[in-house]
Amino acid sequence: MKTFRKYLSEIFRQQGTYSIKQEKHPDLKHDSDEEVTYAFTPTNTRGEPDFKRKVRTTFMKTGKNTWEAMFTVGGSTHYDPGEDFPSHVTKKVFDHVKHFVDTTTELAGKAPNIEYQTSHPKKERIYQAVAKRLGVRAENTGGYLDPDYDTRRNRRKHHEEEPI
Repeated sequence: MKTFRKYLSEIFRQQGTYSIKQEKHPDLKHDSDEEVTYAFTPTNTRGEPDFKRKVRTTFMKTGKNTWEAMFTVGGSTHYDPGEDFPSHVTKKVFDHVKHFVDTTTELAGKAPNIEYQTSHPKKERIYQAVAKRLGVRAENTGGYLDPDYDTRRNRRKHHEEEPI
C-alpha cells in the first residue's frame, strides 16, 4: 500500500518523475503526512521478543517542515539513572532519526526542523548529538534541563536501600 504522500505525488507529477532513493526502513511501522513511527523490539538469548527493551521513535508534524520527536524504551519515557544507559537505545534512535531526516529531506527538498521535550540531560545529549551529526536543527521546547537529575535520583535510590 502506498503512503498518501506518494499517492498524491504520482497523481500530480508525470509518470516516472517521482522516486525516492531512500528504501523503506525495517522498523517503520506508520508513515503518514502527520506522523511517522519506528519501533524495534530486540530479542533475548532464546530468540523471544524483549518488550522491556523495545525502542519506539515517533515524529509528529507540528508545523511546516517542523516535527516533534520522542523516543521511548519499553513503552516509557522514564529512565532509571542507576543503570547504564543502554547503548542499543542510542544506536536505534540515531538509526530512526537518520532515516526520517534523509527521507523527509528528499521529499521536501530541505532538512526538517526537530523539536523535542525533555528535562533529562542524557536524552538532551542524544538529541543534540544526533542533530549535529545529521546537520539539522533540534530544539528542546521543554524549556528546562534538570542538572541534578542523576544526582537526586541516585541519592533517593541510595537512601531507600539504607537499613533503618
